[in-house]
Amino acid sequence: KCNENKIVVFVDDLDRVTPEMARDVLDNLCTFFDKKDITFVVTGDHTVLEGHLGRSLIPDEESSAAQLEEGRRFMKKIFNVYWRLPLPIKKELQDFIKGEFEKRTEALSAVFPQESDRTMFSSYLEKYFESNFRQIIRFLDTILFNFQIIKQKAESEDAQQASYFKDMLANPLLVVRMLMIQELCAPLFDKMVRDVSILQGLEYAVEKKNTSNVKQIIDQSDG
Repeated sequence: KCNENKIVVFVDDLDRVTPEMARDVLDNLCTFFDKKDITFVVTGDHTVLEGHLGRSLIPDEESSAAQLEEGRRFMKKIFNVYWRLPLPIKKELQDFIKGEFEKRTEALSAVFPQESDRTMFSSYLEKYFESNFRQIIRFLDTILFNFQIIKQKAESEDAQQASYFKDMLANPLLVVRMLMIQELCAPLFDKMVRDVSILQGLEYAVEKKNTSNVKQIIDQSDG
């Protein structure tokens, strides 16, 4: 009999759609699947979803914190169980990154001959990628793929062009930081492509450990 079985509807990666679509999906789930014999499971980055829903529910609100809170209230109203998967502790994250590095030992050693550079790259992954294992794996593979292309370009017959790519191979952490900005802050990367002085200023400020100057450059670039 139908009432002896439960239908489970899974909705994955809802955080990867537009705010309007995310809200439409949740509204439709409540409308069409709010039945005794049906359960729905929705997965995604809760912070992204809460932000999506908050901006959709109160679009004129200037405070992102207020929008997040409104999105969180909306989510709690929809789900009987609203559960956030705990983030890994620091040791788990470090062990994960170490394991991924070991899987790619040869390739990473070719890109980062200096152990200190590999250690610094590892610290970037730990600090800036929100303990997201999938994002860390994707960025690791992105780095290795880009350096394969850079190496090919460095062997180009065009001596002038090849020299640029050889400089990139000689400064792998600089390339990593550029790709991190592209991955984590696309608007800033787009501005740096049009104005290389932004990157030059940032790198100089970082080298001098001038955090106030770093903030000033970023604030100016946001304008």
